[in-house]
Amino acid sequence: VIVIEHQADIIAEADYVITDCAAMASLYREASSFGRSGPLTVLHLVEWLHEMRESLQVTTLVPVAGLRLHDSCFVTRQLDLGEQTREVLALLVDGELAEFATNGKDAPCCGGPGHYHVVAPEASERCAADRIAQLELEGGDAIVCASATCKKAFRRAGGDGTIDLLEIACRAAGV
Repeated sequence: VIVIEHQADIIAEADYVITDCAAMASLYREASSFGRSGPLTVLHLVEWLHEMRESLQVTTLVPVAGLRLHDSCFVTRQLDLGEQTREVLALLVDGELAEFATNGKDAPCCGGPGHYHVVAPEASERCAADRIAQLELEGGDAIVCASATCKKAFRRAGGDGTIDLLEIACRAAGV
């Protein structure tokens, strides 16, 4: 509780927050948060990168061979950032990123959001493992997603090569 209160004090001083947690971005748009009089402005990383796309300093395009895009449910359904995700990735990668047959708002959940992996670990892992199996069936070596939560879920289920948008952006910037 002390850590949460301390973080709330720090965040309450911010004009806005940029996060790769789509659930947080969605949650804090709904109502007052962290003791502020109005909603805290929270941008998901996809939104921020999309807004900054004209000034992004890409030093190296990231190879996409073997990568397949997973549409994270909170990013795509809650925040409606599917197209922005693709537009940002197109600026950062060398080639066209492969898509799963079930994509966009039809993409299955990875099983990672909330505390699902704590409350129902086998079911959570099965969701991620099913998507990894789909990767193997459709072809590809690794999953790329716009959510750190999805990345963690896939890695827990054996998708060790899973990378997220933040990693791609850092690689493209030479960081």
